[in-house]
Amino acid sequence: MAFKCRCYVENQDGPVEGNMDDGAILVYEMNFEVYLPFDTEQNKATGSRRITPFTLTCEKGKQTPLIVKTLCEGQTCPQIKLDWYQIDDSGSESIYFTTLFENAKIIQIKEIMPSTKYQASENIGYLDVVSFVAQKYTWTHAPTGVEYTESMIV
Repeated sequence: MAFKCRCYVENQDGPVEGNMDDGAILVYEMNFEVYLPFDTEQNKATGSRRITPFTLTCEKGKQTPLIVKTLCEGQTCPQIKLDWYQIDDSGSESIYFTTLFENAKIIQIKEIMPSTKYQASENIGYLDVVSFVAQKYTWTHAPTGVEYTESMIV
């Protein structure tokens, strides 16, 4: 079962406050891919790794105007951090994974209103789908401290 994760955005003006008590933005869905381009005929890699834009879905909230401002002004976000949670042995939520994006650029925001004609959508609020890229990515498994950093700076 997937748990929601928390996103912390810092733009050039400081922290972008989300709707959570700690200022986080609650993330409902995300998509991200790291891959090697390959030739399907010869079944071999044809280039170096590619990192797609990171896309997350969150509820529209007080952070929305600041995210739009960050995009429209072309600001660089010193960091965007995602904290991923799981239920630990004591039954409490604990961070088990962190993804850190440094020198990130928000490249797209889609504002979504699910159809009001379908019963399946009646409990879904207004959503923002935000995409960004970064110069540096760090993946950390919190319980073990195992970490990998990939830099896009040449």
